[in-house]
Amino acid sequence: MFSKIPEKQMHIGRWGLAVGWGILIISMFYDPISSHLSDPNNALSPFRIATGQGCTLFQGECLNPSAYPMGARIFWGMIVPTVVVILVAFGHEAWRRMCPLAFVSQIPRSLGWQRNRKVVNPETKSFRYELALVDPRSWLGQNQLYVQSGLLFLGLTVRLLFVNSDRLALGIFLGLTLLCALAVGFLFGGKTWCQYFCPMAPVQMLYTGPRGLLGSEAHQTQRKGISQSMCRTVDATGQEKSACVSCQSPCIDIDVERAYWDNLKRPDRQMLYYGYLGLVIGFYLYFFLYSGNWNFLEGGVWSETNQWSTLLKPGFYLLGQAIPIPKLIAVPLTLSFFCGGTYAVGRFLERSYKRYLLKRHRTFKYEVVRHRLFTIFTFVAFNILFFLGVFPTLIWLEPLRPLVVWGVVIISTMWLYRSWGRSADQYLRESLTNSLRRQLGKLAIDFRQLLGDRTLEDLKSDEVYVLAKVLPGFSQEQRQHIYKEVLREALENGNVDSSSSLSVLARMREQLEISSSEHQIILTELGINEPELLDPQQQLTREQRLCLESYRQALELLLLELVEEGMPLQDAIAQKNTQIRSLKQEYRITAAEDAQILAALFNPKGVLMQAADAMLDQLQNLSVREFTLTQGVPNPDDTVFELLRTSVELHQELVSAQLLSILEILGDQPEALRIAQSLGNLVGSQVQAVLQTPSLRWSKRLSPQILIELSPDIPPTRPFFEDVPTLVEQDFAEESSDGAPSTTLKSISTAQMKMAIQTLQEFIHDPDPLIQAASLYAIHQLDSQEGQQLVKFLLQGDEPVDSLVRETGQRLLGTVITKGSRSARGATAAQG
Repeated sequence: MFSKIPEKQMHIGRWGLAVGWGILIISMFYDPISSHLSDPNNALSPFRIATGQGCTLFQGECLNPSAYPMGARIFWGMIVPTVVVILVAFGHEAWRRMCPLAFVSQIPRSLGWQRNRKVVNPETKSFRYELALVDPRSWLGQNQLYVQSGLLFLGLTVRLLFVNSDRLALGIFLGLTLLCALAVGFLFGGKTWCQYFCPMAPVQMLYTGPRGLLGSEAHQTQRKGISQSMCRTVDATGQEKSACVSCQSPCIDIDVERAYWDNLKRPDRQMLYYGYLGLVIGFYLYFFLYSGNWNFLEGGVWSETNQWSTLLKPGFYLLGQAIPIPKLIAVPLTLSFFCGGTYAVGRFLERSYKRYLLKRHRTFKYEVVRHRLFTIFTFVAFNILFFLGVFPTLIWLEPLRPLVVWGVVIISTMWLYRSWGRSADQYLRESLTNSLRRQLGKLAIDFRQLLGDRTLEDLKSDEVYVLAKVLPGFSQEQRQHIYKEVLREALENGNVDSSSSLSVLARMREQLEISSSEHQIILTELGINEPELLDPQQQLTREQRLCLESYRQALELLLLELVEEGMPLQDAIAQKNTQIRSLKQEYRITAAEDAQILAALFNPKGVLMQAADAMLDQLQNLSVREFTLTQGVPNPDDTVFELLRTSVELHQELVSAQLLSILEILGDQPEALRIAQSLGNLVGSQVQAVLQTPSLRWSKRLSPQILIELSPDIPPTRPFFEDVPTLVEQDFAEESSDGAPSTTLKSISTAQMKMAIQTLQEFIHDPDPLIQAASLYAIHQLDSQEGQQLVKFLLQGDEPVDSLVRETGQRLLGTVITKGSRSARGATAAQG
C-alpha cells in the first residue's frame, strides 16, 4: 500500500514529521502553552484534570494533581501507541518510509557527507574507495538483533527511571537519539541505523511478522526493482530507482516476508518474540508495583516531573507496605524477571507443541511451530500493551474510548487470522507462481481472448499452472525456456539452491511437462552461462544484484547522451569521471564489475567475446577432467568413472551449443573464426554431435567457413596440457608408452593419484546430486582416508547437502572399502 506512494510525496511527508518532532523536542525545554490543556479550569480541553477526580494515591499518600505540560504525555501516550498500530495495520513499510529517525540518518547521504574506506586488492596492490558498511561477518553483523533488543531494554529502563514524565530529561534523551542516528548515517551507508542500531527496529519486526495487515507483498509485486520500504531515490528524469547498497541481506525493507522466514530459526528471534511479551507486561505492571494502585497510570504518572529525586526511594509498594529496594534497582529487576519468565514459557510451549504434533500426527514442521507461537505471543503482547498500558490513559477520549478499544481488537484479530495460516512453503509457492506469471506475460499471446475479461494478474496460483499446461501452440521449447527463467529467478532470489530446486519446483515441472533429466540439463546450462548462480562462493545476494543494476542504470543515464552524440566512450568516462567515481563508492563497485557493466552497455560484441572466452576456458577444464578420468585412474572402465565421463561429455555438448549460438551472432568475423577453430580442436567429436542434431539445423544457421573451422582435417590437439604439471605429463607418457590403457587395474603414480582426486573434488559442486554422490564414492575408491575427510567436511558444513549425497557419505563413513577392489556396481548393490 505505502510502497506505491511516490517518493517525492513521501519526502515531503517525512519533512513534515521531522519538523513536527523537532517542535515537540523544543517544547520539552520551553512550553508556555500546553500546560493550559491540563488545567482543571479549562473546560474546553479533553486533557484537563477533572475537579471531581480527587487525588491520586501514590504509595499510600494522596497526591493532588496539578496542571502539567503535555509534551511527555503526547510522545509516550499518543505517538508511540499510534506507531505500533501503524506497524500492525500497514506493516513496517509504512513507518520505515515515514520515520523521522530514519530521515535524519539519511541526511549525510543526501549531502554527500558519508565515510568511505580504502579497499586494497591483495594481488594487484591496487586500491579503491567504497562506502563504509557494517561487515555482515563482524560481531555486530552477527549479533545486531541482540544489540537492538538490549538498547530497547535499556531505553525502557531509562524511561521508567528518568524520562517518562521529566520533560527536560526526555528532551535531552530524544535529542541525543537524533544525534546518534545522524552520526551512524555519516559513519555507515544505507539504512545502517535502522538495520543495526535503532531500538525500535525489533518492535517493527515483531509487530509486522511475515506481513502487515494492509501491507504490500514484495514477492507478488509487478513493479521491477522497487518494493516495500527499500531505499530509493529520484533520478534526473523524475523516475524512481533503487538506492540499495546491500547493507544487510536478506533485507526487511526489500521483502519483509522473505527476511522473516529466512531468519525464523535463529535464536535471537526466539529471544525477541518470547522475551518482548515479558517486557511489555513488566513495564506496565511496574506502575502498579511502584505506586500500589492502577490509578497512578491514568494521571498521576504525568505529574511526576522530578524522577531523579525518586531513584533511591522504595521502588515497590505492595499490600500497603513499601519494599526497601531502591527504584534504581527495582526497575531493571522487574523488567528482567518478566522477560526471563515469558522467554522460559515460550520455550516450554515450543517443546510441548512439538511433542503434541509428534504424538498426534507423527510429524511436524519446525518453522510452523515457531511461527504460530511467535504469532500468538505478538497478538498477546499487542493487546496487553493497549489494555494494560494505553487504555487507562485514554480517559480524555470519552465517550469514544470504547470505539478505539474495539478498533484495536478488530485490527489485532484480523492480523492474527491473516498471519496464522502463513508458511514458508506458501510464500515460496506464491513466489514461483508469480515468476511463472511474469514469464507467461512475455509471450506474444493475447490472453484477454483466452481469459475473457480477466488478466494474468487476476488468476490464482492453480489457474496459472493450468493455463501454462493447456496453452494452445505452447511448444516444448517454449516450456523449457519459461521453466529456465523461473529457475534462474528462484536461484537469484535465494528461494532455492541447486540441490533443492528439483523437489521445490516439482509441481511446476509436472504442469509444464519438464522431466527431471531436462531439469538437470537446464540447471547445467545456467551453471555454464551464470556460474555464480550455482557456486555458493560466487553467488550474489538479491541486494548485491540490486546494487549492480542501480549502478548500471545510473551509469547509463550519465553517459548515454554523450555516447549517442558521437563522443568516444573513454572521453565520455573522462568527462564524467568525478560522478562515476562517486557512484562506484556509493554502490561499492569493483573494477571488474565496472568493466563488465561498461562492456554490456556500450560494447555488446565485447560481452559476447568475454562469454566465449570464458566458455572455452570451461571446455579446456572439462577436457582435463575427461583425460584424467580416462588415463589418470587405475580402473577407468569402472561404472562410476564411466558415469562421470558421461557427465563431462554432456557438459561439453551443452557448452558447445552455447558457443555455436555466439558464432551464429558473430558471423564470419575474425574473432568467430578463432573461436570456431579453438572449439573444434578442443571437443571436435562433441561439436559434431551437436551439429548433427536435426531439429537445430546448425548447417543452415552457421556460415560455411565456420563449419570448416569446426571440422578441421588435422587431428585434434590437446592445448589443455599447458595447465598440467610437467611431472604429471611425464608420468602419463611413461605409463601409456606401451599402448592403450589396460581395462584392468593400472599402476599410477602418486602425482597422478593426487591430480585425479583434485579433479574428482571438482564434481562435488555439480548441480546433479547423483554426480556429487558418484564423485564421493570415486574419491573413496582412490583414497579412503581422503574420501572420509571430505565426507565429514561436507556433512558438518553450513551448506545444505542433498539427501542422496548425505546418505552416500554416511554409508562411506561406516564402510571401509578396499581401494580398487570393488566396482561402483558392487558399492551400489551394497548400499542398496
